[in-house]
Amino acid sequence: MIQKNKIGMPIAALLGALLASVCCIIPTLALVGGISGFGASISWLSPLRPYLIAMAIVSLGFAWYRKVETEEECRCAEDGKIKFLQSKSFLGIITITAILMAVFPWYSGIFYAAAERQPVASVKENLRTAEFKISGMTCNGCAKRVKRDVENLAGIITAEVSYENQKAVVTFDRLRAETSQISKIIESAGYSVTGVRVGSGR
Repeated sequence: MIQKNKIGMPIAALLGALLASVCCIIPTLALVGGISGFGASISWLSPLRPYLIAMAIVSLGFAWYRKVETEEECRCAEDGKIKFLQSKSFLGIITITAILMAVFPWYSGIFYAAAERQPVASVKENLRTAEFKISGMTCNGCAKRVKRDVENLAGIITAEVSYENQKAVVTFDRLRAETSQISKIIESAGYSVTGVRVGSGR
């Protein structure tokens, strides 16, 4: 019979790692699946990330401690074979998976391919630069997604998006693009535009 208390810690570690990075995992999965609008709805989990990672580390540490201190792994089957859910292999898989999920925000950007853009020819007098304050971005992957989506809009010259500063600075041709269009693109990705400041030129 499987002892639930021996698989409870690995499952808790996996859950903690998943919740710690779900703010980036879900939007990425939504992008791959062609669905948008999941960015800001789970951003409230972002402040809890350090605690969730700590929970995962403690759970994994305890699970490995229990495994190492036991001289012989539990043999639950009648034929004497070790049940997979009680093996070191299972715990190793859980550990690797938890680590990959916990550090997902650091490599999530690889899933956001750069936009294929055509050169935009514009008269200097028509250029405008706008700063968009954005809420809901939880990692650099979010910033790369916003940058890619904005740069796909006609009339965009450059788009620089910062997750740390929670803003995007966009230079565009005012005859081909408007701030309302740019805001709509950002919000369609699942984030919120909380303010727009428009300057002149680059």
